[in-house]
Amino acid sequence: MNRRTLYALGLLILGLAGCNDRQGPSPDEIVRQMQGAAGGAGGHHLLLDVIPDATVWPNTLTVEVWEKGADRWRMVVRQASGVPWAGMIMVVNGSRAWLYDPGRQEVTVGTPDTVRLPVVQDVVLSAQELIRTADASHAQLLGSEQLDGGQAYKLGLALPDGGQATIWVDDQTWMARKVVFNSDTLGYGTVVVRAFETNVDIPDSLFDLAVPEGTHVVDLNAAETPSPSPALSLEEVRQRVTFPVLAPTYLPPGTALTYMALVDGAVALTYGPAPNAFTLVQGLSVGPLPALDTARTVTLRGRQGILIIEEGQGLFLTWEENGVNISIAGPLPEAEALHIAEALH
Repeated sequence: MNRRTLYALGLLILGLAGCNDRQGPSPDEIVRQMQGAAGGAGGHHLLLDVIPDATVWPNTLTVEVWEKGADRWRMVVRQASGVPWAGMIMVVNGSRAWLYDPGRQEVTVGTPDTVRLPVVQDVVLSAQELIRTADASHAQLLGSEQLDGGQAYKLGLALPDGGQATIWVDDQTWMARKVVFNSDTLGYGTVVVRAFETNVDIPDSLFDLAVPEGTHVVDLNAAETPSPSPALSLEEVRQRVTFPVLAPTYLPPGTALTYMALVDGAVALTYGPAPNAFTLVQGLSVGPLPALDTARTVTLRGRQGILIIEEGQGLFLTWEENGVNISIAGPLPEAEALHIAEALH
């Protein structure tokens, strides 16, 4: 082999080495770029498909979101199947929050801790929190995939609580295009970004809610929490279902009924405010319980029930009575949850 051939071969090897150096960004770089795109100074406008938990909730909710910083955002449920949530609006502006339910012609006013958009808000905010706090040292690049609108890097994340998450990051804009997570801290969910705009000039008026004329207002900041709108009373709910609906004759101090809904034939009664907020659900069928090591059997109302307590998250208590599945969920002490259950009438 002559010198010219050796020289050409050397250049080829160096060129191949240079190509290997430019294969693509590292997981650390992808996470850094993704967090930079999510935390931009301008406003964000997103259209999302949200699935709270595919194993027990097969329906997809379509949600439009405007956000400006961490404490100002607006969510509108554009499409919802199986639940009467289409048209619901949630607005947060600093320490103030509004929830508009057009089906009940009711606006609930309070703080971000006491007013919440059922299910949807937790999934969307958990996905956003995961993006903001993702630890690059626990990230693994799983490859790339074609999503609607372009190519995306696929990242796997091991979460501090033992959970897992997968994030698809657009290789051009660095925006997270899809998030799937399973975590004791953040819960379960899938969020797919169908469309997005960044650095949008969003008017401040969008983070206020003009109460439609004739709408009933429930002000949780008032000295006494008013009863829910008479548009859907407990007696009317009882008339719309085929099973007896129980109501608690005992409530933790300062707690009152704040929200009532019929969801797929089940009755959901929400009580608040925090720290003793909880939801009482009654229906003829429920989804499968999660297989958790923390589940244990308890005795209540002369029968056996299942109690699941998650540290720092709250509890889930469920049992069957006269063919009806009943559950209590919320950040309650065990003794309070059992007291409420025993006092149902």
